[in-house]
Amino acid sequence: MRSVTSGPSGLVATGTEELPGFGIVGAVWHSDNGSRWERAPHDDVFGEAFGEGYDETTMAGVAAGPDGYVAVGDTGADTAVAVVWTSPDGRTWSRVPHRPRTFGVDDGFATAIDVTWTGEQFAVTGARSDDEAPVRAALWTSADGQEWHRDTGIRAFDDREAGSVSELWSITGADDDRLTVVGRARPYDTARDAAAVWSRG
Repeated sequence: MRSVTSGPSGLVATGTEELPGFGIVGAVWHSDNGSRWERAPHDDVFGEAFGEGYDETTMAGVAAGPDGYVAVGDTGADTAVAVVWTSPDGRTWSRVPHRPRTFGVDDGFATAIDVTWTGEQFAVTGARSDDEAPVRAALWTSADGQEWHRDTGIRAFDDREAGSVSELWSITGADDDRLTVVGRARPYDTARDAAAVWSRG
């Protein structure tokens, strides 16, 4: 288990499971009271996204909104693309259709690491790189969990030397749509990470 949230239909936790001969798949658990948990049945929505070769899917963060739950992660064996799942009750899940311009292309890299509900919209943090470009912090937002927009041109994420790497790891939101995120930033050609905090609103 990697993340847990409380919502309109109880507690939901997300994580991963390694299946021999299959790979790594996402996993979801639901609880009404926090003492007894039930695993959501595995189906393809938690596994392969694009067919043979894409057999590593992780579910990282989960958040609850007024109408249900949103979970995020990534999928891909050699490269990764960001993935979003939604559920009205924490038990039955569907995957949001992949859109390359939003969630990443199969020759690049994108991962969604954490998600929060701000009171007005879902906000997802992670990292993204197209082709061989440096990895940059990424922020996606959605009012309903289905239609997603990747926020671009956020100077605070890219206001470093051209060869830098930045990732957003954790996010929290407030009811007035303020966001605070933490992550890392470092020069691309070094192994030294620097903690970073961003805020909006």
